[in-house]
This record gives sequence, C-alpha cells and structure tokens, in this order.
Amino acid sequence: MAIISKGILGAYYGKVGEVVGSSWRGINYVKSLPRKIKRTASEKALNQRAKFAMVAGFLKPLREFLKKSFNDKGLEFMTSSNYATSQLLKNAIVGKLPSLTFDYSKVELSKGMISKLMNLTYENVDNKILVNWTDSEFSLVPEPDVNVHMIIYLEVKNQFLLVPNVKRSTKSTMITEDKLGNGRIAIWVFCSNPEMTKFSDSQFVLEKVIS
Repeated sequence: MAIISKGILGAYYGKVGEVVGSSWRGINYVKSLPRKIKRTASEKALNQRAKFAMVAGFLKPLREFLKKSFNDKGLEFMTSSNYATSQLLKNAIVGKLPSLTFDYSKVELSKGMISKLMNLTYENVDNKILVNWTDSEFSLVPEPDVNVHMIIYLEVKNQFLLVPNVKRSTKSTMITEDKLGNGRIAIWVFCSNPEMTKFSDSQFVLEKVIS
C-alpha cells in the first residue's frame, strides 16, 4: 500500500486496473487488489483467525468507550479499536486452538497522563469486593478533581459494567458479588477528570469465578 502525498493528478478513488485508490482520515492511499488464493489454511493461520474473532467479540461492547479512553482523535494511522485490537493480539491471548484464553491482567482499557492509583489492592468482605488505594503526592491533575472508575467484565455474558465513579480521595470503591451473577469476572480501574476527557492508564485488579 502506498500513500499519495501530492500526485500529478491528485488523489483518486475507486479501481484503476489492478490498484484501488481510497482515503482515510484525510490520507490518500493506493493499494493493490487482493489475490484470490485457494489453499487449505495452516494451523498458524487458523489460530490467528480465531484470535481475531475472540478480540473482535471482546471489544464490540467497548468501541464507543475506547474512542474516549484511548483518545481516538489523537491517534495517527489507526483508530482506538485498531490500537486495542493490536494490544490484545500481541499481549493478552494465551494458548492455541482449541484452548485460546485471555490473560485479563494484560488487557488495556485506557491510556493517558493522569497518574495511576498507588498501592492498589482488593479484599473480599461479606460477599463484596472492596478495592483500595492510597493517595499520590505527585499527580499531574489535582486529586480532588480526579474520579476513579471500576470496570467489570462478565465473561459469560460478554458484558462490561461501569460502576458509578468515586472521588480519588475516598481511597476505595466496592461492588456486591450478588449483582454480578455467576461465572468468571475480571475487574479493572482507571482514573479520569470529571468531563471524561483525560484518563489514566487502566489497572488490572483481579480475576475470579463467582459461583
């Protein structure tokens, strides 16, 4: 694929011979037509297809959220979904067919310049999951103006829950397990400003099975 900077005839769109012209995010491209190849897929290819399918299904409920949490407008040559897909494929899938699984500790759900939570821990208290942290003395955004959010993934339903945010100064947030149903869950936290325009890197908290 080639990028058109200033062609003699300018940008063009559509098929011309064996090449196709198109534009994306204001960048003009020329790429060759794909060739049809009839052959049996290798084990490696089947694994890669399965990984892409897993990642696509996992990210589908998150697409609108990721546009904010990964600053879609600030990314070059890719969208937030492209970025998240790349990170998951590289870091967060383990095993091979038929036993591909996610390593939820390697999943990224947000990135940004707000300081992450310090001394992040959790504990189970009376069928509740209590997440704790301590203050940071070096936050780029004043902590009274920072909210902490908890994201919970329900694997059985492929559903994400955004727990109502709390102020960073509260140093804890909590969820009752009875509200989550049964099955494997994963929990992350992230920080943001009140307008949800600035974020911290997400932090993995725990993975467990509720029965």
